[in-house]
Amino acid sequence: MIRFISLGNQIYPLSKPREDHMFAWWNTVIDQFETYNSVQAWKTWEEFEHDFHEDEAYVYIEGIHDIERYKGLFPDYWKSA
Repeated sequence: MIRFISLGNQIYPLSKPREDHMFAWWNTVIDQFETYNSVQAWKTWEEFEHDFHEDEAYVYIEGIHDIERYKGLFPDYWKSA
């Protein structure tokens, strides 16, 4: 199972602008953060999508984790930031 993780107030001070916050994906099956294109945290959906498609193992990943699955888990409050 994959979980959306906001790296907001856990890592950044409350005074830091929201647009500087990042997010990540936690894989509960293997108990580690997802890594795509050697990156584990992103500021925007577009950055994540780029790294997802650029990953060396994209053909393998696509068979396991479809990008649509991540879209469904991406919260609305993050999209409007």
